[in-house]
Amino acid sequence: MRRISNIHCDNCNTLTETKKLKDVKFKRFGEEFIAKEILAEICPNCGERYFYGLEVTAMEKEIRKAVLPKVA
Repeated sequence: MRRISNIHCDNCNTLTETKKLKDVKFKRFGEEFIAKEILAEICPNCGERYFYGLEVTAMEKEIRKAVLPKVA
């Protein structure tokens, strides 16, 4: 599947750059998670980050694996 790269930032209209982020911290279900080696579009002007749908789907699957056993 082809990824769209170098989009215009919604905040400042600057052209983004494709980068691989080493660690991305975020919270889901009240817990903090760290995703490693995530490909994203980053605005060099304001720092806004745009994640690819496939990357987000993979992260959500891993989170559900970690969280759902605790809920059941």
